[in-house]
Amino acid sequence: MGGLWGLLSAQSESDIRRIFPELSIFQERPRWMKDEQYVRIVEKQRHDIDETPKGMLKAVIEDRLAD
Repeated sequence: MGGLWGLLSAQSESDIRRIFPELSIFQERPRWMKDEQYVRIVEKQRHDIDETPKGMLKAVIEDRLAD
């Protein structure tokens, strides 16, 4: 089983859960994630819940609306 990883900025974890209940939330980077992978995520998959969803977050919302 795989997954998509990203960084999501919010005031609280409960804000993320309220807006994106589909997401699994991890407070810390997993031990298995290499530095190069983490840097790539920071550069390409960093999001803020107060901004218009794009990338993977936009896909999550589109998926939700399709159901």
